[in-house]
Amino acid sequence: RHEYSNTNFLLLEMVIEKVTRQSFQTLLTAELITPLGLKRTGFPDRAGNLPSPHIRGYVPLDTSKGPFTNTKRSLDVTYHDYFSGGDGGLYSSIDDLAKMMEALWAGSLIAPSQLRAMTGDLKTDHEGLYRYGLGIVALPTRCSRTAFGHEGRDIGIFTSMLSTEDGSRQMIIVINTAHDFIPRIDKALADLRDRVFCD
Repeated sequence: RHEYSNTNFLLLEMVIEKVTRQSFQTLLTAELITPLGLKRTGFPDRAGNLPSPHIRGYVPLDTSKGPFTNTKRSLDVTYHDYFSGGDGGLYSSIDDLAKMMEALWAGSLIAPSQLRAMTGDLKTDHEGLYRYGLGIVALPTRCSRTAFGHEGRDIGIFTSMLSTEDGSRQMIIVINTAHDFIPRIDKALADLRDRVFCD
């Protein structure tokens, strides 16, 4: 049985800190950011501030129909200080995300056996849309290729970073709004994914 929970990432952060006796931020900097030379990747300060330039995040305002239903008016939610490192706490540029993906599939980020473990036992999620491995998601396309990576929705920001297993095709998308209630954007993203990985 599979059940996605952001809390799992917070628990994993706590386990990592207990085992390594280092903060999650210190460990990630030493194991990922510094070795890959990621210049635009890090953690916001305690007040939620980001280094400039950076993307701004927006959410549609609420209406009587429900949350995020006023797509004509938006609220800037760029700065917030309540996310922990393990769950949405890292900022990055598209170039740095591409470097991370390339390093993962090239085997220079983790051992090949660890990568096989991440992708080897995929479980279908409760909505039947995704298949999840260990910290990785497999998305279907209209052709035989599978797109591996992860998608994340922080407040006001959607990020999708996907790649083929051999790294020959890659797609990284960042949208600066909550698009969950905008079906045309979801369809456009699915169509773009098919074009990148199939055409």
